[in-house]
Amino acid sequence: MAVHVQGLDYKGRMTCYQLLLEVLQGPYAVDAVLGGADLVNFTVVAMENEADPRCLLLALQCVQAVGALYQQPFLAQVNHLDEGLEDLFDVGVVPYFPMMFTPPKNDTHHITREQLLEAVTNAMGCCPQFAALGIPLISEKMGSALKQAKFDAIKALPFCLTSWGPAAVQPHMQAVWLMLKAELMAPAAAESLLADQLMARHTTAAAAAAALSDSISALGPG
Repeated sequence: MAVHVQGLDYKGRMTCYQLLLEVLQGPYAVDAVLGGADLVNFTVVAMENEADPRCLLLALQCVQAVGALYQQPFLAQVNHLDEGLEDLFDVGVVPYFPMMFTPPKNDTHHITREQLLEAVTNAMGCCPQFAALGIPLISEKMGSALKQAKFDAIKALPFCLTSWGPAAVQPHMQAVWLMLKAELMAPAAAESLLADQLMARHTTAAAAAAALSDSISALGPG
């Protein structure tokens, strides 16, 4: 009988994510997939609309584990993989990037926005197939008027490019350059800005330059 994970309280969901993570990282995960288990879809259904930060940290680890699992050579020809991974990205990455989270007052769980941001960035970079989906998402957020979204995107870019690898990133290098170029050139295009606004553009441009340098170092100049 199927378990409706999101119908459980947070303790029940935590238990489900812990069990799923053990399966995904366990010695029989490949055999389970080859035997017909669709662990991608199970993860998608389990975590859709997850909002509790305690559960979300585990759910994002499951996304990362799914990405790692499906890189196994024995699973290269799994028919449902490409469509399933797109669903996983839409459910397990897009709603949480950038990470809009402020711990409540008197928080006893001590989960920070930085922890959740790191988890979703790790999930976004977890497999080469996510490059074609992640680069447009990062580009969109880098063009945001929200300062935090812009800086989260700039920070995530070199990490994800490194994780996806040159072969996956190469078809998208023009898009990567154009998104960084827009931030690098922003101060020169500034007109009639207040001093603090101009300073913010220079700060963003410096971060974009660092991201470009890190990306080139990771992927090579070619």
